[in-house]
Amino acid sequence: MSLFDPTTIGTNALDQFRDWDFSFTGIWEYLVDLGAYHVSEQGVWGLIGIVVLILAILIAYPPTRYLGSQLSSNLIQSFFSIINLLVLGTGLVIAAGASRLGQGAVRNFGRSLVDWARKRK
Repeated sequence: MSLFDPTTIGTNALDQFRDWDFSFTGIWEYLVDLGAYHVSEQGVWGLIGIVVLILAILIAYPPTRYLGSQLSSNLIQSFFSIINLLVLGTGLVIAAGASRLGQGAVRNFGRSLVDWARKRK
């Protein structure tokens, strides 16, 4: 339940804005409602836009610049790691169909993923 409805236009909106609770919880509730609206309207693109906006704000504000740069660096590395795993997995599946050696490579790849998951726990 949002205290300030941004879709209302007119004097009602001004009255709502004047009566709005400017505490941290009111602002947080408004931002969460705004984010949920964009995610529900645009889907994944809305979520990507929210993440990019948050990272841009963190990088622009000097006290949080290091945190923002680390988060953006980790997101980029995670994205390329996923792409790398997809390409590697696709290549191994093609190799498995082509040769006996490829079947061993697929088996070793599966074992390495299991070992990686065990190390993460």
